[in-house]
Parts: sequence; structure tokens; C-alpha cells
Amino acid sequence: RQHLKKPSFALTTDQKYQVIKGVLSALDHAHQHQVIHRNLTPDAILVTRGGIARVTDFDFARVGKSRSTSETIAHQITEDLDASYRAPELVISEQKSEPKEASIASDLFSAGMVFYELLTGELPYENIDQMIEADGKFPIKPSEHKPDLPNRIDTWLLTFCEFVHFVRFARSSIAIKL
Repeated sequence: RQHLKKPSFALTTDQKYQVIKGVLSALDHAHQHQVIHRNLTPDAILVTRGGIARVTDFDFARVGKSRSTSETIAHQITEDLDASYRAPELVISEQKSEPKEASIASDLFSAGMVFYELLTGELPYENIDQMIEADGKFPIKPSEHKPDLPNRIDTWLLTFCEFVHFVRFARSSIAIKL
């Protein structure tokens, strides 16, 4: 978050790409071990002085296959999850959330939102209602925010943030080929 908010900590474009690759690598490792993060935000990503990204804050992670609601904390964590980065299938409305439905696809959606913000300095949507109205398409493409970004970034990021979960990247290892 510090790299996003403080100009003195701003990252170069190459450093941003390194952070993206680091996050995707960390998510791939977690997903291979059946760990779903459920709350990936800029606050859950630490960047070392050497520019290596570390994904942290697994407090709300789900480990293993889906379980019944009575066996998880999903119903208890709704208010603690950052709605700005939540996948649409996890949000029924501004007031109701379904964190027990979290999956690799929802983690990748969150990653896409973080990457959009990392590359442009802003989130693509002001709230969940705007995202739903836009049918998951970015109101402003990343390359329109930052003309120095290659146009292929628009399609790449949109694949993370597709409204329908099965249209997104299936795994982090596929998306890492930036």
C-alpha cells in the first residue's frame, strides 16, 4: 500500500512487473497446496528492499477442499474482507457476502484488481454496484490511465477481472506469462 500511496516509495514499471510476477508465483504455490487466500489486497503484499513480493495475511484463508458452512469461519469474516477487491461471485450485494464460495478464480480476480491499481494508481471501480453495471468491463482501460502501458495489458488484466469466474485465468501459472 505504501508503494501506491507515497510518491517517495513509487515503483518503476519494471519493479511493478516484478511484484506482479512475485504475487502470481506466491498464489500459484498456495493454490497448489489447496490454500485459497480470500482477502488479497495491497495490504497483504509486502515488497522487500530487493523488490521481492511476499504475499502475507492468510488470516482468512481456506485450507483444503470446500467444507460446509458449519466447519468454516466464512460466515464470521464477511465484515473483515475488503469489498474493493472481492470477486463478484463472492458478493451478492453491498450488504451480503459469500466468502465460503472463494476459489482460485476469486483469488485471481482480487489479484487483477490489485494489479490494476498497482499499474494505474486507481481501482477500476468505485464500488460493487459500478462493477455490476459495467458487467465486469473496465470503465477506463489501464492503457488509457497510463498511455505508457502496452495495450496487451488491457486484455491481460481484464482476463483476471472477468465477471464470470470460469472465463478468468484458470491458474496463476498461466497468467504469469506477462
